[in-house]
Amino acid sequence: MQALAEGGTHGEFVVAVQDLTCLEKVRRAVSRVKGGLAVERREHFDEEDLGLV
Repeated sequence: MQALAEGGTHGEFVVAVQDLTCLEKVRRAVSRVKGGLAVERREHFDEEDLGLV
């Protein structure tokens, strides 16, 4: 999580799912979080994206 100057926070989460049906359920649930602005899907993460570098 990262604090933003506007008073909010920015967080990125990696979620492993079994199939696209499960992924859509997760996306819908996350999109219902109060104050959330965006949910996006990424097909590939490299080590830098995951904070491993």
